[in-house]
Amino acid sequence: MDRVSRVRPKEILSWLSEHGLGGLHGSTNWVAIDDRDLVSEDGGEALRGRFVQTAFASGLTRELADRAITMLLHGPQPCPEEERPPNVRTLQDLLAEAGVDTAVMDVLQSCATTSSLPALVKAVESSGRVKFLELLKASGISRPATRQAIANAIGRCKREDR
Repeated sequence: MDRVSRVRPKEILSWLSEHGLGGLHGSTNWVAIDDRDLVSEDGGEALRGRFVQTAFASGLTRELADRAITMLLHGPQPCPEEERPPNVRTLQDLLAEAGVDTAVMDVLQSCATTSSLPALVKAVESSGRVKFLELLKASGISRPATRQAIANAIGRCKREDR
C-alpha cells in the first residue's frame, strides 16, 4: 500500500475538526468503520476505542454494528486483544482470514508468481495493486470481490509484518 493511502485516520480526524465535532476530546461521540486496520496507519492511534474493523468478505456484522452503536451512545470503548487477527503464516491462513473460498488456492498456486504468501506480498509490492489485481483476474479469479479480498488481506499482512 502506498504512503498516500495510509492517511485515512488523519483525514477522518481532520473532517471531525473541520465540522466542529469535537475532534478527540469533544462531547460528540463518533465511530470510524473500515475493513482496514486504521489504528495501525498514520494517525491511527487517535482512533483507538472509536474504531470498528470489519472484514472485507463479511462486512458490517450484527456484532460489529452493536459495538459501533455502543461507541456512539457511550463514547470510546476498550478494544479486546482477541479482536486482533491471528498471525497469518500460510497462504491458506491468508485466504481463510480474507473469507475467500480455499478453492481459490489451486488458482493461486498455478500462477508461478503467487505460489506462497511471501511471493504474494512480493508480487503486490513489485507490480503494484492494480497490476496484481489484473494478474489474479488473468489467473482465473473472476469475482472482483474475491480479488479485492485477497489483495486487502495481503496488504494487511504486509502492514502488520505478519
